[in-house]
Amino acid sequence: MTANFVLDHVGRPRRALAELNRVTRPGGRIAVTVWCVPAGSGQALLGRATEAAGVRRPPHRAVLPPETDFPRTERGLLDLLPAAGLARPSCRTLAWDHLTSAGQWWQGAASGVGFTGHLIAAQPAATRAEIKRHFDLLSAGFTTPDGRLALPHQALLAGATAQPGPVPVPRTG
Repeated sequence: MTANFVLDHVGRPRRALAELNRVTRPGGRIAVTVWCVPAGSGQALLGRATEAAGVRRPPHRAVLPPETDFPRTERGLLDLLPAAGLARPSCRTLAWDHLTSAGQWWQGAASGVGFTGHLIAAQPAATRAEIKRHFDLLSAGFTTPDGRLALPHQALLAGATAQPGPVPVPRTG
């Protein structure tokens, strides 16, 4: 069973893992990925450009309460697995450079893809232009000799084995 970047988008990550354990045959393997926090410097490029333009995260943006959230670190993810009834947990950090063009990377955000894209698309034209100006300045630090961007990314990959029997359902998420 795999859950690629699913735990980043659910309101109760502990319960989601317990459900993965429940629906996986005993002895079956479960693999999950989440984005690291702090993010790789390339992952943070659009957010840094947006902040540099003076745009702040809206206060209504849902953030998990501390009792249901977990640290997006190897230790933080590793600690969730046994609490969901999973055995033989492991976790490691994956790091890579995402290769793209500045135009492609900007186009996704300018089209409203992802949270930062939604935030950028919701801004007045003058603010979008200011974000783009900061994006161009900041992306220069990631430009390779051939003109592409090499954006450092990091994610966590964890695995564990499903266990038979009743699965503890965490009360706090």
